[in-house]
Amino acid sequence: MRKSCLLALVCALAVVAVPALAQEMAPKKWEGTWWQVFHVDFKDDMREKAIAHIETYFVPAGEKTGTNPDLVLLHHTGEWDMTVAWKLDGGPADLAWEMSSEDVAWMKAMAEATGGMEQAMKAWQDYMGMIARSEMILARSWGPPAGDGGGEGGGEDGGE
Repeated sequence: MRKSCLLALVCALAVVAVPALAQEMAPKKWEGTWWQVFHVDFKDDMREKAIAHIETYFVPAGEKTGTNPDLVLLHHTGEWDMTVAWKLDGGPADLAWEMSSEDVAWMKAMAEATGGMEQAMKAWQDYMGMIARSEMILARSWGPPAGDGGGEGGGEDGGE
């Protein structure tokens, strides 16, 4: 009998608590800037050749189309040779494209620079052949909001 009364009391409290919890909840997006980050490990003795390839083919196409990465890091220690990051102005939804308008513009610029789409694809495949492994991650900036000692927020970029 005591167990039945206790169970009835717990159920009654749960029925009262669920609507109160639901009233306090509101949709909330993550704050901060979203980034698509690639870590790249080149095959043995291919790092310098790959960087020269990037400078020759990819950087000019990126400059022409405004699609160069926001950040490029060349590693001197650790398991990766290079990290490349692009800011995702539209957040994670930017990754929903199989081929975005920026990708199309970049490939067209590559084709113009190399003498055609076939040569542009060859330049891309040559580069891919220099990579031992790579990893893409989705990341978000974080920092305490200005004037706040802690917590989730936008940090220096103000939280978008």
